[in-house]
This record gives sequence, C-alpha cells and structure tokens, in this order.
Amino acid sequence: MRDIWEGENEADGDGDDDFIADLEFELEADLYGVDFALEFEKELERDLSSEALLSSEVLNRRLDFDDEQKEEGGEAEKPPKRRRGKCVEGYSFGNLFSSSWYLKFLSPDRDGVEGTRNRTRRQSGMGRQSLFRALFRLPLDKVERLASLMMERQIIHPTRRMKSPLAVQAKAELHVMGALCVLAHGLPFQVISSNTNISKEQHRIFFHQFIDYFFDHHTDYISLPRDADELRVGSRKYREVGLPGCMGSKDVVHVKWACAPQGDFNRCKGKQSYPSIAFQCVTNFERKILGVSRAQYGTRNDKAIVKRDHNVHAVRTSWYSTVEWEYFSLHGEVRTDRGYYLICDNGYLRWPTSIAPYSHADKTSMEGYFSTNLESVRKDVECVFGIIKKRFKVLDYGFKFRSMAICEKIFYTCCCLHNEMLDMMESSTNQYRVLRGLANQTEGMWLGDGCDGDELQYDMEADEGVIGMHKKTLAIQWSNRRRRLAEHLYYSRRQSLN
Repeated sequence: MRDIWEGENEADGDGDDDFIADLEFELEADLYGVDFALEFEKELERDLSSEALLSSEVLNRRLDFDDEQKEEGGEAEKPPKRRRGKCVEGYSFGNLFSSSWYLKFLSPDRDGVEGTRNRTRRQSGMGRQSLFRALFRLPLDKVERLASLMMERQIIHPTRRMKSPLAVQAKAELHVMGALCVLAHGLPFQVISSNTNISKEQHRIFFHQFIDYFFDHHTDYISLPRDADELRVGSRKYREVGLPGCMGSKDVVHVKWACAPQGDFNRCKGKQSYPSIAFQCVTNFERKILGVSRAQYGTRNDKAIVKRDHNVHAVRTSWYSTVEWEYFSLHGEVRTDRGYYLICDNGYLRWPTSIAPYSHADKTSMEGYFSTNLESVRKDVECVFGIIKKRFKVLDYGFKFRSMAICEKIFYTCCCLHNEMLDMMESSTNQYRVLRGLANQTEGMWLGDGCDGDELQYDMEADEGVIGMHKKTLAIQWSNRRRRLAEHLYYSRRQSLN
C-alpha cells in the first residue's frame, strides 16, 4: 500500500511521511479492535456454556434426589408459600385483663377476692386530686354505673369471644373510660387503644353510641322543674337573695368549631376570631343545667337565639306563666305577680320573662343597687360555662368533627355528665358564697338554624303574633316588673339592716 501511495505521489517529491505513519497506525488499531471484539465474544460464549453446564448438573442432581425420595415413599420438598401479614387495624379485642387501665384501676383488690374492688378514697376516685378523677372526670362508682347502663341498653353485649360476665363488664368499663377520656382531654382513639387493648375503631364506634345515648335521653338528666313544688324549691334560693319569682339564669356560650367546613365560615365566625357554635343554657342557683337549646351558628346573637330556644318558649307559654309569687312593695305591702322569669344580661329582648339589670345606673340609687345584686346572682350561669369547659377539654380546645349534629351531641353529653357530678361538688357552710347575691359595698349542616321544622314553625308564629304586634306592650310589662323587683330588694335590705 505504501508503494502505491509513493507511486502516485512521485511528482510531489518526498511525500508526507508523517501522514503515512498516522494512517498506518489507525489501520493497525482498527484491525486490533476487531480481533479484540472477536476474542471477547469467544470468552463470553465459554462462560455461558460453563454456567449452563453447572445449572444442568444441579438440576439433574435435584431430580435424582426427588426420584430417590419417591422410591423411599417420601414426598418431594415443595417451596414455601408466601403468607399474608395480619391486618394492623384489626377489629378483634386483645387481652383486656392485661391492659394498663385494667391493671391500674379495675383489677381486684390485694386480697384477691374475685369481683370486689379496693374502695379506698384514692383508688375509687372520690378525691378531687385522685388520678382516676383527673383522667376520667368521674369517680369509679359512676363509671361502673354507666357501664351497667350501657349493658342494659344492649349497647355493649356478650360476643363469641367475650362470653363471661366478668369479661363483658371489663369491656364495658374500659369503653366508658375511653369515651370519658376523649371528652375530658380530647385524646385520639389511637392513644386510648394503647391503654385498653381494644382497637381504635371499636372505641370510635362506641364513642358515637355513647353520645347518641345521652342526646336521645337528655331529658332524664336535663329538664326544667316538672311541677309547682319543684319550682318553688328551686326558686327559694333566689328569693333569699332578693329575687322572688326567679327560676334560673340564661346566657349563650360559644364553643370553638376547629373543623368547621370552609363553606360555613361566614355563618360561624361571629364576634370571636374563629368559627364557633352557640348554645343557650338555663341554670339554677345550684349550678344545675335546666335546659340547653339546639346548636346555633356563631354569627347569631342572643336576641336571635332566644327566639328559637324551646326552653324559653316553655317558660313564656306553658304552666310556668300561670304560677303566682309574692313580693314586697316599696312601702312593705305584700303583693302577688303571675309568671316566673329568668335573669339575664342586657343582650336579650325586653320580655317580662327576661329580667336584665339597668344600664348606666348610679350604684348608690335603688336601680344601681338592684343591678349590682342581679349581676352578682347571674354569675351562676357563667360559672357553669367555666366548669364544663375546664372539666371537658373537648369544649375548650374546640370540636374536632365536621358534622354539626355530632358537635351538638357532644355538648349535650357534657351537660348531662355535669349534672351527674353535682352531688360531688363541695358545698360551703356559709349562707352565701363569695359575695353571691349581695350588693358590693352539610355534611350534617343545618342551613336554617339547627332546629327541627316544627320548633321553627311555632317560634316564627310566636315572633309574628307576639313580638311584632305587642312589642310595646311586652316592653312596658318588662319595665314594670323590673321596677317592682327593685323596690322589693330595696325594702328587704332596709328591713334587714333595721
């Protein structure tokens, strides 16, 4: 090739030796690369053939071993099957008797007598500082009573795995303790499950059954006076503090709705900086809740809510409006009036059944003296709101449910449990409490109002027939009654000083 190249380039003289050297080097490299690729392919074929031979030998050995096993009468070895793992969120109950809550609070006493409990003050939760009361807000005997009630109502019943009465009783008590812990601290069901060995799904199902029961049977725990004798007994305390004819206090409490739907923010975000649900409560002198209204949106004020409260409607129209009571006139004459009333603040309508203090009255005058006394007595309803929010953190932290119906049931349940705990409250030996009564020297959304159709109908008829036509007459009756009560208090205090 070099001779040919030199023959073609004789005219050029010596030629380009460097160019020829580079060309020869490139040709030799190409030939070497082809040989190297061929050699690599041959080695790869040898490796593959050796691996195939090895795998065939292993397979033949295994087949020979299987044949030997068959000849001996045994079965050939089968590869293990893949097993499914257990469901993490199971519905089955664990060992209840080894759970932390059972061992700490529900286990038999040290004597080992089956079915008995250690009734010491600290373990039974009778003391206010006991661990049981701090966790569940109720003493142990009331928890046992609620558990028995759940079993009587067939909410908790024996199953195939829980047949013995002792196991069913333990399951009922642990379920009730879990529901109370949710109300008291707002804990998630997963945290409660770790203390009871019961799945969180079972706790969630029972919690809704628990609040459904109290909401459906709230009249057994919350009710206005049922007869005239009970009414007079309840109003006796108010008469002692200068308010004859009073049967209770009323006010509206707002509870934060932490999981309010975005579409309901405009309905729920009222005077607070967060969405809330409003309830109107009626309480007596002993801080017992006598009535709770249906759930209302936070944008509605007291005047709008009182029109839809069936408890206030009963005070205005039922037999409470026909009962007579006595009072003193300014000159000491005994007179009678008809129809009991509720005390409130100045945010309500001017009804004879809603007595409010005077606005901007001089404290040294008769009106100012009456207003100071009424504001002091009316703190019972404010104290009730503070007690239930302090006792049940689910009301203080805010409702964590999107359904307004569930939030309403939770509030009713807390009110029922509050009335159940009234006998556990420590009473004072003094005649009056601290300056009390003495003058100081949709999903599930209601687009309407949270009331049923029938209640809304008669409320609207009452508004049109009474408030619209006789608004001025009601205001005059309200002013006259408040004036008579101020004169009664002025005369009573003057006689007590003499």
